[in-house]
Order: sequence, then C-alpha cells, then structure tokens
Amino acid sequence: MSRGLLHVKGCAGLGNRLITAAAAIEYATKNGRRVYIDWSDGQFAQKGVNAFENYFCLNKSCLWATREEVLDSNLTCYPSKIWQNEYSIDEFAIPVSLLKHAFVRNRITGSAARWSSAWKQKSEKRGQLFAPFLKSYLEFGEHLKNGINKDLVFFASYRPEIDLNKIVTHLSLRTKISKKVGAFVIENELEEKAIGVHIRHTDKQPLRNFEEIKSKIASLLIECDRVFVCTDNHEIEVAITSWFPNVVIQEKFYPENFEGGLHQYSIQTGDYSHLDQSFLESIIDMWSLSKCKYLLYQGNSSFSLISNALRNETLESRNWLDL
Repeated sequence: MSRGLLHVKGCAGLGNRLITAAAAIEYATKNGRRVYIDWSDGQFAQKGVNAFENYFCLNKSCLWATREEVLDSNLTCYPSKIWQNEYSIDEFAIPVSLLKHAFVRNRITGSAARWSSAWKQKSEKRGQLFAPFLKSYLEFGEHLKNGINKDLVFFASYRPEIDLNKIVTHLSLRTKISKKVGAFVIENELEEKAIGVHIRHTDKQPLRNFEEIKSKIASLLIECDRVFVCTDNHEIEVAITSWFPNVVIQEKFYPENFEGGLHQYSIQTGDYSHLDQSFLESIIDMWSLSKCKYLLYQGNSSFSLISNALRNETLESRNWLDL
C-alpha cells in the first residue's frame, strides 16, 4: 500500500493552477508526501487526460506519485470520505460559484478556515451550497494542517498565497515543450531585442486606457527593436500592430462568437479540436515573455505575474498598470 500521498486538484486558468501546484509541493515536502497533480477536468486536455503530465514535470522526480497510487481504494483519506470511489475523479473541483457563499459566511461568523471552501460535484448545485455542513467538506489546501495521519490528503485551491519563485523551484517544462519555447525565442530574437507585453483583455480586463503603455513601449524602443505581444484578444493585437512597425505575435486560435477566456472555450462548448494547440500557445507565450529583454506585465493577471517570476532577476520588468 502506498502511503504519504497528496492529490492536488487545480482550478481556473494556467496561472492559478501553477500557483496551486507550487503551494501543494511545498506542503508535500514539509509533510513527507509525494504528489499527484491532477488537471484531468477537461479544461486543458480531453476530459480524463491529465494535462499537467503532458507539459510539466517536478524538479524533484522522487516527489511524484502516480494516478494508480492515489486511486487505491484501500487508502485512508482526508477528508474521510473515499472520494475516488463515490465520485468521478474528473468532477472533483472547487466551484467558483461557492466562493460567494463562503465570503458571506465568513463575514457573518467572523471565523474560520472551515468556511473558506467546500466541494461537491459541479452538477450538484444544491450540494455546493450545503457542502460545508457535510462530510464532503474540504478546506482550501493552504489551510491544511501539517501532520495529517492519513494515507492520502486532498489539496485543492484557487490561488493560494505563495512566493511565486517557488514555481521555478518546484516545476519545469517537459523537455519537448521547453525546446518549442526555445525555438520560438531564438527565431524571434526575444532575448536580445524584444519588449515583452502582456495584456489580458477578456476576463480581468485592465480598468484603464492604453496611452501609458503605448508611451512606455515607444520609449523602450530606443534600446529594443521589436515588441512581443501576448494577449487573449485579437483586437489588442491589431491595435498594437498599428502603433509600432516591428511586432511579434504568436498566431493563435480565436473562436468566433465566444466572449470568455480562451482557456474556457473547450470545456464550455465541448469543442476540443483546438485545445492542445491553444494550451501549447499559452505556455509558449508565458515562458517566452520571461525571456524578453524587457517585460511590461499586467499585475492583476496570475499569467502575467508568473511570466515575471520566471525571469532572470537581472532583467528589467514593470507592471504596466502602475505606469
């Protein structure tokens, strides 16, 4: 029987999931557990396929556990219910809709980590509301106590507080993905000549105009000769291309008549035909931004913050929302 395991579930987009993964590895290291990071919910790969394993690896491979190990029905679990027997593992998630209830409850009681989160199958709306009262209750991973005496502990969160440099400490791209990033960086001479710019403009839109960032880019073009633009909005690409002559943009799939974030398209529509390529594009954007000579990142986006955290500390960066 395998003991000392941590089953890690991500939530939301790539940035949030990487932050959760790094926090979970920190917890596992302190508590002598091996981790299985499970992104099989259908947002970044076909449902049931663990997207994390296809693109990322742990820097300490000895910390990795397998899917078969965490699905062992003989394990004792925290929480006490044997989740993987009663529910589909791919339906395990923290519903964002529940956060509203959790916030209200915290304000009323003035307490308690217990009210921070709960889990039920996504389809069970009533269950989401009442989950804090049931054995199915699950606190956020960052509230887990140390030294839990169970074979298997579940760690799930939305965006735990953690030093983002821990992502670099604990996680790496798989070699084949890292080579794709490297080829893109070299082909476009990003390290020597580029200003990297990230503008998130579907969800988490910046509440300001772009005059300051336009002016800042123009001033930096004295020492750089190209602008590498990463965005989730094609109109932003068109706008920046009209401002400056030498703009590098990774070609992306933009679905028609869809207003959500690009990472939500497949799971919301059931169209998985572009999913693998879209996820790879996101990873190439995130890591390539970190290689640019200068970075203007968007401080309200976890995607942007991770690009900044991945950078060599000698490179210059600015949160363009603070310009």
